Amino acid sequence: MGMYNPPHPGEFIREVYLEPLNISYRSVALKLKVSPSTFLRLINGTVPALCCLHPCAGQSFDIRC
Repeated sequence: MGMYNPPHPGEFIREVYLEPLNISYRSVALKLKVSPSTFLRLINGTVPALCCLHPCAGQSFDIRC
């Protein structure tokens, strides 16, 4: 039985929210109050999600925490 390899959270954010809704990573970074370069590293999968975002980041996407 093979192991399940889930996507990086940044990849999920990019594929489910940013690309389909045509939202720029820069505008999301500003709403989350993180630097755009940090958020870009997150959606590119080069840093762990917990290093970048506050626990209730879903509020910026109108998702309940």
